[in-house]
Amino acid sequence: MNDISQLHLHVGQEVGVSTWFEIGQERIDRFASAIVASQWIHISNPFVTIQRYANFWS
Repeated sequence: MNDISQLHLHVGQEVGVSTWFEIGQERIDRFASAIVASQWIHISNPFVTIQRYANFWS
């Protein structure tokens, strides 16, 4: 795709798909620090974090 005018040619297709990678608590902590967001969702218990993210996005 060279520009946005060709975007309609890709409707219904996956584009820009990448491989999955694990997001650990350290990455979450660094993200929270970078955006100055010490909220309940950025906690130290990985199981609870995963559960809360899953609940947040469902």
